Formats: sequence, C-alpha cells, structure tokens
Amino acid sequence: MNILEVGCGEGGNLLPFAKAGCNVTGVDIAPGRIEEARRFFREKQAKGRFIAEDFLKIKGLKHQYDIVICHDVLEHVYDKDVLLSHIGYSL
Repeated sequence: MNILEVGCGEGGNLLPFAKAGCNVTGVDIAPGRIEEARRFFREKQAKGRFIAEDFLKIKGLKHQYDIVICHDVLEHVYDKDVLLSHIGYSL
C-alpha cells in the first residue's frame, strides 16, 4: 500500500505503516520537521520519503495513494475545502 501523510511532522504516524511494509510519503511545510522525520526514520531503520513543501503546491502526487492521513492539520489551514479537495485528488 502507498500511504501519504499531509502535515507529517516528525513522521510518527507513518512509522507503523513503514514497518508493515507500506510505501510511505510524508509532506510538511516546515523543513525542520521533515529533517526530524528523516532522522527519526534513520534511527528506526525504516524507509520513507519526506518532502518539505506546501502540499497544495506539489505536483505529481495525483492518484498515487491508497490512504491519505491528515492528523491534527485542519485547524492550521485557512481554506479547509481546498486542502480536502487536493487530498481527494491524491487518492
């Protein structure tokens, strides 16, 4: 399975999926959080792809994911409808 997390932070939500053999991708607008995720995954000897960018501006994520996680993110987003439509486009 291909799993995407929007607003992944340090990647904690993605780790169980990676350990189960899923392909995981984490996106976070904060470069520091992406560095934390990469470090965390290295320490746990897990594989994951992490992108430091605004999810709404990323191209090429369309229709690639079986599951999209968006945990504790919506309260930080001004236009929730736009975000949710982009998430739907990634499925």
